[in-house]
Order: sequence, then structure tokens, then C-alpha cells
Amino acid sequence: MGKYSAHGSPKFDALIDAHMERIAEVVYQSIYSKHWKALVLFGGYGRGDGTPRIDAKGEERPLNDYGFLVVTRS
Repeated sequence: MGKYSAHGSPKFDALIDAHMERIAEVVYQSIYSKHWKALVLFGGYGRGDGTPRIDAKGEERPLNDYGFLVVTRS
């Protein structure tokens, strides 16, 4: 069992980790980020039961989108 999926490989987890890092970089560059306390991944990938799909080259890719919750100070 992987971090984000019951059926994904370590390579799939690394891909999603890279996506999470990039998303966090972009989100925290927002002018509103000074009001934020946390960015929380939820849904299938947040619960660890997201679904990988196999593309034409045999690579695992996320099947669904990512869901996020932004926690603010007020």
C-alpha cells in the first residue's frame, strides 16, 4: 500500500509528492497566503485510496483531481 493509493507504486507516490510540492509553492506565493495556516489534501488521495491509471506508455498517473482545504487564521 502506498501513501496516496492502495495500488500505487513508490514511483506513483513520488510523482504525487512532486505535484504536492509544486502546488504548495504556487499557492503560498499568493498575496493571501499570509492569512493561511495550512493547506490540507483531502478526498481519495488525502485518505490514501486514490486511483492510479496506467497511460499508453505504462506509466502510473493520477486518475482523479486533487482536493484541497485551505485553513485560515480567521
